[in-house]
Amino acid sequence: MDNLRALQLAMHSEIANERNAEMEAIQTAEKEASKSCEKKVKMYNDHFKGLEMDVEKNEAYNRALTDLSDTEIKKIQEKLGGGNAPDFMISPEEMEAESIDSSLIGGGNHIVYPSSVQAFSTQEDSPDAVAARTVVNNGSTQNRWNWAKGAGSGISGTGAASNTQWVEFGFWFKPTSSRVYSIVPRNVFRGYYIVKADDEWFNSKYAKASVDVWINVKQYNWKGWSKHNVMTTANDNINKNSRLDTNRSHYHSALLGGGDWAFIRVAVRMYVYARGGGSYAELNFATGNANYLKTPYCIIN
Repeated sequence: MDNLRALQLAMHSEIANERNAEMEAIQTAEKEASKSCEKKVKMYNDHFKGLEMDVEKNEAYNRALTDLSDTEIKKIQEKLGGGNAPDFMISPEEMEAESIDSSLIGGGNHIVYPSSVQAFSTQEDSPDAVAARTVVNNGSTQNRWNWAKGAGSGISGTGAASNTQWVEFGFWFKPTSSRVYSIVPRNVFRGYYIVKADDEWFNSKYAKASVDVWINVKQYNWKGWSKHNVMTTANDNINKNSRLDTNRSHYHSALLGGGDWAFIRVAVRMYVYARGGGSYAELNFATGNANYLKTPYCIIN
């Protein structure tokens, strides 16, 4: 057990170093892009002034679009974010996934619950990393959300904002024999998304929201990532908002040696991007009792 505690601390440190470096790299790249965009905005304004276009009126128009968008988004958030968890209709696909999960339990299969969770975000008003802590294996949940709001015309990438957030679940498993094991994490998503952009011929507006599940295993070395998309919604002319209530089981496999601990890494990636005034993207698994990420478990065979 002492050996496992030491391994746990080592894995926490490795993941934190990796994700913090990634978050810092993203933030640095965005700052550099912002500096470049400042030059492009001046060139853009000078160009259109030369064409006798009223740049100030165009900027005022974009601000008005942003104000209008803010009002609409607030109404959507109130509609989707409040109240208790509703009794949602389960789709045939989700029913099939539940049945498959149930049939896998037993007969030499193992159900493994996570030992810890860590979270990382590029959003300035969120901590870069939430300290790893023990997960209660009784259907506990994680409350996570992120958003991005655009500004200006969006031309040449100006007025862009984004947020990348990772929620890392860690599992320990000791194989009894050396062979290839199938690993099937069960992720439950209860939340909503908002993706809004109003592109026109004289600007360049865009919004995107995506959720992915990444799986990797380490025993002696990392075995390699597999990526599974849960949802992606994006466009330059878009006004979509809906609940995202889905249960997902994703297959992964790894060659493991018998008798030594293996660490299973199940990471949920939430990404939002918005460019141009009035553009907005949000993923919300936090607001109200209806929205959360349920702590996953893994079925291993």
